[in-house]
Amino acid sequence: SFKNLSLKLFLDVLDEIFTFFDVNQDHILSVEDAFRGWSTRFSHDAFRIYHDGKYDKNITIREVFGVTPLNLPTPLYILYTTLDKEKDEKITLEEATNFIKGTFYVIDQNEDCSINLDEIIATLKESNLPEDFQLAVKLVG
Repeated sequence: SFKNLSLKLFLDVLDEIFTFFDVNQDHILSVEDAFRGWSTRFSHDAFRIYHDGKYDKNITIREVFGVTPLNLPTPLYILYTTLDKEKDEKITLEEATNFIKGTFYVIDQNEDCSINLDEIIATLKESNLPEDFQLAVKLVG
């Protein structure tokens, strides 16, 4: 159970995610970061050749995962397109930060820069999420 979660906590977690996954430290999460991370286990060129289906030196999400973002399950596609505003298969730290802040401000109904379980449940209720899902969140929280 938790009492309050601050916006700072979410932004700190986001920074840690970027620190871990943003291999080239350019403040952008992209297929290129996954490619560089895997290439530490395999030859850099072998990994690129294996995943670069068009041999154009540009590895896309489709080439790595075998599906375009459009073919992702609907909730993941909506999340992805909400995050990737520029539709360039890259998520910048700024895009992710804006998403976190926007989501946080929707939930933070009393505008105290922290969210609690009551605010989360109220937001889910306003979004017409079925009551059994709301109950599940209450049980987890």
